[in-house]
Amino acid sequence: MQNLRYEFENPMRAGILAVLACGLLLSAAACAGERSEIHVDDLRAYVNTLSDDAYRGRESGTTYARQAAAFIARRYQRAGLAPAFPNASRAGQSYFQEFGFQGGIEIESGSYLRPAKGAGDDFQAPGKVIPLPLGYAGEAGGELIFLGFCLEAKGWNDFAGIPAADLEGKIALCLRHGPGGDKDPRFRREISFRAKYENLVKRKLAGVVFMGRKGFPAPSPTDLGAAGSRTTPAVFVEAEDIFRSYDFLQDLETRMRDTEARSPGASGGIGRVLAKVEMATRFRERELKGYNVGAYLRPPQPEERVIIVGAHFDHIGNGAFSSLRGKGQIHNGADDNASGTAAVLELALQLRAQDQLAGTQGGSVPESSSTSEAAKSDSLVGGTLARVPEGVNVLFLHFDAEERGLFGARHFTKSKTLPANRAAAMLNLDMVGRLRASKGLSVQGEQTADPRWGAIIREAFAETDFADDIELRLVKGGGGPSDHSAFYTERIPVAFLFTGGHREYHTSEDDAHLLNFAGLKNVTEMTGRIVLGLAQLEAAAVSDSSARPLAYRRAPAEAARTDFEFRVRLGIMPGDYSRDAGGLEVSDVRDDAPVKRAGLRAGDVIVKIGGREIRDISDYMEFLGDASAQKEYAIEFKRGDRVIRARTRLMAAP
Repeated sequence: MQNLRYEFENPMRAGILAVLACGLLLSAAACAGERSEIHVDDLRAYVNTLSDDAYRGRESGTTYARQAAAFIARRYQRAGLAPAFPNASRAGQSYFQEFGFQGGIEIESGSYLRPAKGAGDDFQAPGKVIPLPLGYAGEAGGELIFLGFCLEAKGWNDFAGIPAADLEGKIALCLRHGPGGDKDPRFRREISFRAKYENLVKRKLAGVVFMGRKGFPAPSPTDLGAAGSRTTPAVFVEAEDIFRSYDFLQDLETRMRDTEARSPGASGGIGRVLAKVEMATRFRERELKGYNVGAYLRPPQPEERVIIVGAHFDHIGNGAFSSLRGKGQIHNGADDNASGTAAVLELALQLRAQDQLAGTQGGSVPESSSTSEAAKSDSLVGGTLARVPEGVNVLFLHFDAEERGLFGARHFTKSKTLPANRAAAMLNLDMVGRLRASKGLSVQGEQTADPRWGAIIREAFAETDFADDIELRLVKGGGGPSDHSAFYTERIPVAFLFTGGHREYHTSEDDAHLLNFAGLKNVTEMTGRIVLGLAQLEAAAVSDSSARPLAYRRAPAEAARTDFEFRVRLGIMPGDYSRDAGGLEVSDVRDDAPVKRAGLRAGDVIVKIGGREIRDISDYMEFLGDASAQKEYAIEFKRGDRVIRARTRLMAAP
């Protein structure tokens, strides 16, 4: 907080950033004072500022993210919005909410897996030991027990028949993946490192050794997040190093992987104690600080209902984590998520200007007087959004560390800064800058409240001047891959606005010139109409005991990753889904698709890709859901009676 206060109050720094923003990027009208209308040039100015190279990708935990937070806070302070958080270091309120989060790990030298002293020489120490931050950095020792895949799932249980007392205090040795390899849909959730590890921790093992598998790269420790256990260290070693000591495991692994269902005793090596070993993991967790930014439309009152409008402002810096292309270069994140940040800022300042205008004109700028259950056309007054009625407030939130794992949003909800029972709903704008006819506008969350919520969303869309070819796509569930899911778990209705993926997602090419600012203006206006429609409903419930506030509901089903679009594609047009072709029939192949260079052409039938059997369109969709544009995959396809094998990369989704 001290650093942020310095950036916020230091005249020289404030002056430099003001020159950058007002002299070069922000419009003259925006610098002169807040306007009571939503303008494209303001939105462009905010996006240009936040996605400028000067902020170097706004990676959470860095000086640049703190500067972005300070920029947002200054806009709110100047416009007269009320700070949202108690000031921890002095009396009064603050625009900043500081929190700590685990920002990956730094590997240190000294990890090992070796025979225990005096244990003999049956076990040979592996040449390379990779520490996995599933558990703490430390030491463990005990008997090494082979537990097959370390898998417990319907149809397969490596722990069956082994008394719990025989596992406690031992070190588990686990094969990679599961029966059928890494693609059997029955076990997809259970075969991950983390799922297996958590299963072993419950059984009080002292340590875990994961084995590799030929043809599959070793895991990157930095991709596994924070340590989940403080009692059980875990390491990864290549299978060849283990087979060197115990060659019977190689044959056993092959038989187990080719077995569809294991009956008791079919894999006789499971539960066998191999040696006494000792192990150690050496890494350091990085504890970083993040800063949410928050402002109320008006100074908050104890009993009022609050509508939350939020967006994350952080991105991935130079792409050291999560980059799909251009690692080492600045990832400016113009769409992800300078676009949502700009929309929230512009809406906040416009609604604040309405409040101020009402004050100077003796309240003559009307609140929307409708008490209907959806926003009506009178939510527009003189070409602007109307004033939010009294008894309802709006909290504008900007989250840090979303890209690291929703840390900012989760901290806010757990902090109880705003009790969940006072929150009417949470609107989240994440990647809303690339509106186009091919993707439309996706909104998730209509199922998270009673039917009036869906009516407000649909009417807000209908009243906004979207192009005729823009479609509203209502996505099921409320637990999507962004900040709103932290609010949904607190039983708060949500609406997640999203204009679709593109090939620049999480690359160094996500820059401001690619955004559709007219479309961003429409999304911002629609968000304002949703706010006003809900505010009318909530205000009516305050003044009329027979009226009801919006009621939370648990969505009957959650969205799959495919509902939010794939991040990659193969570059083909599938053929007839209805006929059984023994795989996925291909009706066309894009000229620029890598798979065309691999030899695939119209009329071929894909039967396997990335080790996954492809029987139909569903298998193909499942593969795309977990695939990466940065990996090369083996592909098999039939051409008549001939089976062709090749390797291909995928295309990032447009």
